[in-house]
Amino acid sequence: MFAFDPLGNNRTASHQGWKLLYSLPPESRRSSEDSQTIDFAGHETFGFPSANLSGSVAAKSAESRLCSRAARPVVMDAIRVFMEIKPMNRPPSPPQAAPTAPTAPTAPTAPTGPTGPESAVPSIPLSDRFSHAGQRFSRFAKDYSAYLFVRMLVAIVQTLPLDMGDRMCRGIAWLAARVFKIRRSATHENLSRVFADAEPAQRDELELAMWHHLMLMVCEIAWAQRRLHLTNWTDHMSFRNHRKMLAVLLTKRPVVMVSGHFGNFEVGGYMFGMMGCESTTIARRLDNPFLHRWVERFRSAKGQYMVDKDGCAAEVQEHLESCGTLAILADQHGGPKGCWVNFLGVPASCHKALALFSLSTNAPMIAGYTIRIDRRPMQFESGTVDVADPFNDPQSHCASVSSLTQWYNRQLATAVSGAVEQYWWLHRRWRQPPEKIAKRLARKTEISRAA
Repeated sequence: MFAFDPLGNNRTASHQGWKLLYSLPPESRRSSEDSQTIDFAGHETFGFPSANLSGSVAAKSAESRLCSRAARPVVMDAIRVFMEIKPMNRPPSPPQAAPTAPTAPTAPTAPTGPTGPESAVPSIPLSDRFSHAGQRFSRFAKDYSAYLFVRMLVAIVQTLPLDMGDRMCRGIAWLAARVFKIRRSATHENLSRVFADAEPAQRDELELAMWHHLMLMVCEIAWAQRRLHLTNWTDHMSFRNHRKMLAVLLTKRPVVMVSGHFGNFEVGGYMFGMMGCESTTIARRLDNPFLHRWVERFRSAKGQYMVDKDGCAAEVQEHLESCGTLAILADQHGGPKGCWVNFLGVPASCHKALALFSLSTNAPMIAGYTIRIDRRPMQFESGTVDVADPFNDPQSHCASVSSLTQWYNRQLATAVSGAVEQYWWLHRRWRQPPEKIAKRLARKTEISRAA
């Protein structure tokens, strides 16, 4: 509690003291017979116990306990606000009765429940009060510890030479594929579907090469911010068939760029922004908020902005209608109600929204990739496989959602066939289609082979 300061030297403390005092219920305030005391200077202190130098120690101790119990809900609300925790729902106060005509006095009745400051505040155990705060702090500590661990690893990787980082990635890949066998069942299931005629030893070698690519991809993302600049990007990046892409990007039209979980698409987006081409990408929000903000800072450093995939259709549509560029990974499973087409010769479900974004805004669709070349770290090739333009479509690729979906899956398959070890084979791209859809795709495959 704070004493009254007649000179105003502690206005903030005095104001907080008044605020805390009058936030308490009336029953917890001091009674009228001792509500005013005289301090050593002869000023009235209006019942603040810190200025009562003549009161007994027992009276002040009892009053302190009384005020602390009554002030407990106020303190808890302040803690919740500080930790951004929503206050606990308290029962609403009973409505005030309308004034009535005076009646004859009645005999006093015995109290039926607790009185005093304990009755003014509902009795909520401290364990319930702190349970939500404890859970929040536990998750905060877990997420922040993981964030610090990742940042520490990235800092170590950024100091490594390229050849040493490559050797480290080969060792980690061997542990992931041969010792811990991470996602081995999903990887072998995908490889057996696409490469049904391959030997088991060949699939094992492809799995090991894929893990080496994934580990090296992480290192290249860590190296990109420090080693890729406008003055030296030609030492690390080459382009193939880029005239088609530039002819579309330099027009004042919306553009949809599709790629897949293939090559180093993160470095590709980073380089794309470095060239001055801003884009928006759709991605799932990471569960760890610290890692999510860190990844978002990396992507947006050169003009690549992220939107959450949940409920983003209206935002993406508005972005394309304003002649923006949308970059998206197109090899996501679209569920049983998606658009089923063949990808690498195996039925796969795709989201219909990708084709609808292009068809509804007449936006050209670019199928591209960014892969590592010469088996050397930080050596990339960014290429354009083909472009589908609704305004220039002699082969009717943009005739429908199904035809455009089949088109970009065919282009991505062409890109993957050039570097199969750089595709994410652990990614669950293929699922079992419904029976009717499987028969329809089988008939289409037979017709295409016969033609």
